[in-house]
Amino acid sequence: MKGQNQKRFLWISSAWLRKQEEASQKIRLFFFLRRKEMKAKERIILVLSFVFFASFLFAQVPSPKREYTYTKDGVRLVFFRYARLGQQPVILVHGLAQNGMHFDLPVPGYSLAKYLYAHGFDVWVPNLRGHGRGRFASETPKKSWTVDDFAIYDVPAIVNKVYQATGKRPFYIGFSMGGMIAYMYLQGVYYHPKTERVVSSFALALKRNEKIKGLITIASPVTMSWKKTPGLISLLQKEAYYDYNLVLDRMPGRRISMYSFSAIQQVPLRKWLNWSPVSPCRPARLLWIRFLGKRFPFSFIWYSPNMTPRLMDAALRYTLDNVSGKVLAQFTHWCIYRTFCEYSVGRNLKEAYSYARGMYKIFCPLFIIAGDRDKLVCDDVLYQKGFLQVSSIDKTFRSFQGFGHLDLCLGVRAPKVVYPAILRWLNQRRHISRPGEEISLP
Repeated sequence: MKGQNQKRFLWISSAWLRKQEEASQKIRLFFFLRRKEMKAKERIILVLSFVFFASFLFAQVPSPKREYTYTKDGVRLVFFRYARLGQQPVILVHGLAQNGMHFDLPVPGYSLAKYLYAHGFDVWVPNLRGHGRGRFASETPKKSWTVDDFAIYDVPAIVNKVYQATGKRPFYIGFSMGGMIAYMYLQGVYYHPKTERVVSSFALALKRNEKIKGLITIASPVTMSWKKTPGLISLLQKEAYYDYNLVLDRMPGRRISMYSFSAIQQVPLRKWLNWSPVSPCRPARLLWIRFLGKRFPFSFIWYSPNMTPRLMDAALRYTLDNVSGKVLAQFTHWCIYRTFCEYSVGRNLKEAYSYARGMYKIFCPLFIIAGDRDKLVCDDVLYQKGFLQVSSIDKTFRSFQGFGHLDLCLGVRAPKVVYPAILRWLNQRRHISRPGEEISLP
């Protein structure tokens, strides 16, 4: 009897344990399926949010529109435009040996053009003569051209086109040479009809200064001079290292290079890039860029701690462009003679027109941007020779810490530091109008 009770007890206990185990299995299966369901929902939400964000982004930033105009000497210039009809126009002009892609790099977050468009501006990005790619390429003249041609022919055509198309005075933003030709344009320069020399008209300067709403120059020198002369002692002084352009100042054969450039119609920099280790055609280019990007000559183009191999590759692949031989000759002349004047290579000129001495003719609102690590443009000289010389009442100078030359627009920190500073300056002056001018509201 006692044995039967024990067997019955064991049977009941085992049955109860089986039921408990089945219940726990059902609970585990329930939570397992619940977790699967939650993960599936999370994935669906993530995909839907991504699709929504992408559609919102593409809806906010459409593909650029193609515009064009003709200069006084008959050259066709092409723009790409992120249009916001009725809003404040802004012009973005590229630098030496570049194209408009400098302001619209196809790397997410590194497009100043899209950034300004997203904040309500009508953005125009021209390609100067002989520059640009594909359907946005401007016409290349048969004869070589100078920096003076940019200022006397191209910039007036660009500003007039935007003014006529929008009915509003545009803001002008120029990077490096793009800002230099704005300095030249605002001085009212033109070619004398008889001598073909550069001369200036104060009445024309007055008209041009009133035609733009404000000027922002980014790393745009006003004279090719530096605080200190390079030497062995100064090389050992790290604080002075960024106060002069060592390469251009001590480059051997500069005069021979200057006259050689003047005899070439166009220097094919894009072809030269294809022959180099960092060519876009080479599969191992990122490894080469990672190594060469911190060394000469690239270390003089940007401040390497503010760049990544991906950004260096994009800058070389998309923004580098061919350049006129006379433009390079003129820049070389400026570096040799520490000046900023009209083209005088191979010309017997008694006294070339000096753009550096004409800076006082600029009086429109002005924002000069520099980088304290820029090896091409000394921020101290830019302040002394540029900022203090202009007649603008509304003028601002800012040297960004930890920025070189190219990375002021394309560097890792540029979208978080430089772009907002530009936007703040534009917004503070966006709704200021002169008598009779229509006010643009967002």
